[in-house]
Amino acid sequence: LRVGIDPHKRQHTVVIRTAQGRVLCKFQITNDRTGFETLRRRCEQCRQQVSADQVIYAIEPGAHYWRNLAAYLHTHGDTYRLVNPLTLKRQRDGDDLTHRKNDYRDAEMAADLLSQGKYTWTSLPDGAYAELRQAHETYQQLVTETARLKVQLTTALDGLFPEFFEALKGVAGQTALTVLRTCPHPAVISSMSEDAFVEHIRTQHPSRRLMQAKVRVLHRLAAHTIGLCAGAESLTVEVQLLAERLSFMEQQRQQAEAYLVQRLHGLKESVWLLSLRGLGAVNAAGILAHVGDIHQYSGVKQLTKLAGVHPVENSSADHRSSRTPMSKKGRRGLRAVLWRAVVGLVRHNEAFAQYVERLCTRSAHDHPLRKREALGAAMNKLLRVVYALLRQGKEFDPQKAQAA
Repeated sequence: LRVGIDPHKRQHTVVIRTAQGRVLCKFQITNDRTGFETLRRRCEQCRQQVSADQVIYAIEPGAHYWRNLAAYLHTHGDTYRLVNPLTLKRQRDGDDLTHRKNDYRDAEMAADLLSQGKYTWTSLPDGAYAELRQAHETYQQLVTETARLKVQLTTALDGLFPEFFEALKGVAGQTALTVLRTCPHPAVISSMSEDAFVEHIRTQHPSRRLMQAKVRVLHRLAAHTIGLCAGAESLTVEVQLLAERLSFMEQQRQQAEAYLVQRLHGLKESVWLLSLRGLGAVNAAGILAHVGDIHQYSGVKQLTKLAGVHPVENSSADHRSSRTPMSKKGRRGLRAVLWRAVVGLVRHNEAFAQYVERLCTRSAHDHPLRKREALGAAMNKLLRVVYALLRQGKEFDPQKAQAA
């Protein structure tokens, strides 16, 4: 039996079809244990009715609502496959040009795509790998939120006190956050004497390392600011609130990073990954969080497709593109981790630095790459190195890496 499922927050839509494409029944279940038990019971009844050998579930992974159902099915030994939502949409619109859409149609289309073999073989991480994956997602969310707060704070300062960045480079430093939390209004700063302003900031600073010289420069710049006068009081409140949130978010990010590194060191693979000089614990944790158990892969090409960094051809008739960009059809988060890791490796690892240099400076006959293209190729090389280290259980050997 092919069981198509369209998951949602409160209820899932289910369509059960035979191998010949005949629909046996359609129904909806609640997104809880009672609903999941009802699903398995009704599927078993239909399986006995048509004397089928097996039940395979085809799930359209809408948002995150499919994970609980997939984990439940996996716990009970049931087989499930995921159907790409974009593939389902294109197939549905191609079959019916009226673009008719409802949950039952989506569930039936998922079962149809399963019959055609257009699905992905996906497994949820388990055990320590699941803990590492969730820890990395939490860390990445805090990093994204911190970056967003920095942009908002910079935008507000461009209106209130644009000369602020002539004295201090950024808004995330301890001295900068102390000033922004306590006294960001340039008119208030200039109304105080220089020594009084420095002393005021020192009393509010959480540590002893205060950049007094830059605080004094900030005081001199405040007297000649071109910041907005209209709405300055409200901008001051906004800057203070954003600075408080950014300070708190930085503390949480550091806590999440410490926990992530702790989870990484709890795995035996950490010794092999960290032997790669320049990779770093956070990047190593990110790669392992996305890859999981290396023994579930039969070859390194599966890793490149998982990340979406394999090159794709672009040609039509007599036209053939001179460049073959990466597909970017895999996990965006894994690609981001690989990019950050490669940038660090090129700086601190001689093997990767020579590899990128060789790709950029080879002869015209061998098609030299641009710098960003060479870094993309280094991402593929990093995956090959990671696969070899984890598969063989060995530490990094620079000589073998240069020969690869």
